[in-house]
Amino acid sequence: MFLTGVSLQHFRNYQNKTFLFTKPLTVFVAPNAFGKTNLLEAIHLLSTGESFRSGTVDDFIEVEQELARIKMKTLLNDHQTEKTHQANEESEQLEIELLLNPGLVSGKRVSKKIFSLNGVRKQKRGIVGLVPTIAFIPEDLRLITGSPSRRREFLDTVLTQIDQQYLTALSTYEQTLRRRNRLLQQIREGEAPRTTLSFWNLSLLKHGMYLQDKRRELIDHLNGIEFPLQFQIEYDLSLLSPARLEQYSNQEIAAGHTLVGPHKDDIIVQFSIVKNSHSVRSPLFTHGSRGQQRMGVLWLKLGSFEIIRKTLGKTPLLLLDDIFSELDKENRLRVLELAKTTQTIMTSAEEEVLQMPELKNADIIRL
Repeated sequence: MFLTGVSLQHFRNYQNKTFLFTKPLTVFVAPNAFGKTNLLEAIHLLSTGESFRSGTVDDFIEVEQELARIKMKTLLNDHQTEKTHQANEESEQLEIELLLNPGLVSGKRVSKKIFSLNGVRKQKRGIVGLVPTIAFIPEDLRLITGSPSRRREFLDTVLTQIDQQYLTALSTYEQTLRRRNRLLQQIREGEAPRTTLSFWNLSLLKHGMYLQDKRRELIDHLNGIEFPLQFQIEYDLSLLSPARLEQYSNQEIAAGHTLVGPHKDDIIVQFSIVKNSHSVRSPLFTHGSRGQQRMGVLWLKLGSFEIIRKTLGKTPLLLLDDIFSELDKENRLRVLELAKTTQTIMTSAEEEVLQMPELKNADIIRL
């Protein structure tokens, strides 16, 4: 799989722009606020169906515009040089498109995200995983220091790319959760009987237990990834089972929302330290230095890269956003070594990085 081009219309700060890719490594150089991250975000959206930033669909659309459109073209086979790319211009291509809108077009309600593949409209599950990606962004440090929701999103982003059933289960679980929470509020107010929960409990259990099983498998795989520092993930799951739903039924009605399940899960990244001549595990968030926390994030990302590659038989596209400002020399080189194995799109605000010997064959684009 080789990404050959991306087109942006009214997306973030781009009015109408097309970028072409002919080399395995492309570096975008520009000062901050010129749209480097926006470009990587667009590619990530077409790959995973989701942004790596917080916000709403409305935030994607250029100010005073009604719609945004992003499109990318890929060749089905990997091409590692400009020469091989040109020699295979007639290879089969995939064209993935995403139309973004506020949810109301010509007075009619429509999906805010409308995907298509080679001109044929598709559901999100028909797009995710076609062009797998791993993104490194400065905000990734929040995987260690941020809220549990960010860590759940990390797990979900990996799993939805390698398991379509997980994507379906996640979507159904989230819909069920919203409906069940409304019913809990209605039951609390005396507007609905408890029996109305039965159907939604079954749906919650079916899909929620699948999510937790797959998250556990992913965590086990990540824990097997070797790294210079010894990291380990502890799965802090909010176990979902019939007994737990029954146990918390009164509290849930009083609270008006569901208290147990995958939406309450968390992971705790730990690292080994020597204490009193013994190796002990400590939470990276509370006991790790900022440098160690960055290495923990790198471990999570490199592990995800390897898991996606092995599961799909495709090498993920690397999206590296200003990593030179976040990683020390040793870990920069570790990422750049990985970049040699796949197509990589990188950004930097520093012209000095272009002097690095590892970037001598890169295609340099200044915004």
